[in-house]
Amino acid sequence: WDTGAKDTLAADFRSGISYKPVEDITIAADYGVSGKSSFGLESRFFENTIAFRAGIDDLEKRDKNFATGISLNFNNLQFDYALTRHYSLDFTHFFSLTIRMDK
Repeated sequence: WDTGAKDTLAADFRSGISYKPVEDITIAADYGVSGKSSFGLESRFFENTIAFRAGIDDLEKRDKNFATGISLNFNNLQFDYALTRHYSLDFTHFFSLTIRMDK
């Protein structure tokens, strides 16, 4: 594995804002010091048990990165899945499981 190749990942600091025009919809946007910006929408159903998400990244580029996802919430467990198109990895899947201890 000693090929001399180095993987570099640029650091980015992002700041964002969100707005809830109605109870079950959230609109969000952020901007990073790298110049990247993104925009997304989340809609929740069945007393926040299911949420659907869609977004777009790299708004300033011609080839935008679209993403979509779903969140399932049951008591203190939350499962999230997202599918996005990475500029060099093609389609990328994200999974997460959150256990909330406050319930």
